[in-house]
Amino acid sequence: MPIDNVKDLQSVFGVKIITRDTGGKDDRIISIPSDLIMECFFIEDIFSISTTGKMIFLDPVGGIELLPITGHEQLAVVFGSALEREMRFDIWSITNIEQIQQPESAAQSLIEIIFVDTHFQRLTQLEYSKSWTNTRISDIIKDITENMLYITSWGHFEETNETLPYFYMPYWTPVEAIRWLSERASSRENGTAGYLFYIIKEKANFVTMEKLFQQKNIEKTETDNVPLYYKFSQAAGGMGYVNALMDWNLSSIDKLSLSGLRGGHRMGYDFETKTFIDNSYNYTTSIRNYTMHGKRTLYPPLDYAGAKFTNTGENDSAVIDNIYNSEFIHRYSKQLALIATLMGHERREAGTMAYIEWPSTLPSEKVNKMMEGKYLIKSITHYLSAKAVPPYKNKVVFLRNAYTDCDNRTLTASTIVDIDVNVKAIGSRR
Repeated sequence: MPIDNVKDLQSVFGVKIITRDTGGKDDRIISIPSDLIMECFFIEDIFSISTTGKMIFLDPVGGIELLPITGHEQLAVVFGSALEREMRFDIWSITNIEQIQQPESAAQSLIEIIFVDTHFQRLTQLEYSKSWTNTRISDIIKDITENMLYITSWGHFEETNETLPYFYMPYWTPVEAIRWLSERASSRENGTAGYLFYIIKEKANFVTMEKLFQQKNIEKTETDNVPLYYKFSQAAGGMGYVNALMDWNLSSIDKLSLSGLRGGHRMGYDFETKTFIDNSYNYTTSIRNYTMHGKRTLYPPLDYAGAKFTNTGENDSAVIDNIYNSEFIHRYSKQLALIATLMGHERREAGTMAYIEWPSTLPSEKVNKMMEGKYLIKSITHYLSAKAVPPYKNKVVFLRNAYTDCDNRTLTASTIVDIDVNVKAIGSRR
């Protein structure tokens, strides 16, 4: 169903608190009127293993007294242009209950609730003891996901190269095991390290940064060749175009991250050969392993002086490489981010690619040749409030991993460049 204009997107939303009996069936449902919700937001992020959020609402009738929160309740949020999407959350805590006075002197309570997705407790609180022999890392991840988290639907699932002769999960939580395994893995498909594990729309994803940046499908308007996302001032339909950037800001390049990007030495010890392992790394060689959406990377060749020596405790040189490269590409990919507010769209999804048309400030140029191009959607904050216009907004973080082109030739040239675009229509511009 294409989304054509703002009228279609004056989305309503609903929030319900659901109590559950010991048999796991719905017991009682209390709907919270939208006009009592001051704000409700939750964040889906490819760098976060779980979705979390917060809701602040007015309670004019003593609902908390009628419905004590015991830890067995769920929060159901229904939202979208046609109430198309529903998400269930566990209520994690009530962080604040504050009495307020309205002008008519009717006492009300302002209640703040923290909520988490329904997998959060199993991910972070339950501990397991289990072992695997001669098993590929990706198969261990799948086993943990399907048999400990009870998630059987997958978005991205990317097999790993590494097969572990023996792996023991020593009363770890699933999140501890997944993170330990992920940073030691490399992709069977593209050979790179840098795995992410995240859950979006009830689907688990185990995928490398490289595969996400290699995605070819880009959303595009149905009626012309203008890319999907662009700055608000360009929007022919003004507020009528769902993908106009209502406001935006760019994160600055973080100089504090240079210590993790310039390289250094990672040390280990091979017990079979009784030899020390000393793997050295630098920015120029590390960045060559990854696809860049532009001709120039974000940094010049970084000074290698003062490189750090880190003892990893590992006995496999290839695993040490994976640990370093995983940390490197995760850190690098978050250096240049566009943070924008858009009208809410329930079908936006973290982990997908977008194309942003960026006008130039120079009269001689049509587009900003540094910033025009493909971006990876890192996170989407769904923000719902009856007091806001529009009542449903998204704050989207777009990641940019290279400059499409740049006159600054001191920046390191990209060696694996993919700036081709395939497009997929989801809406029209007016």
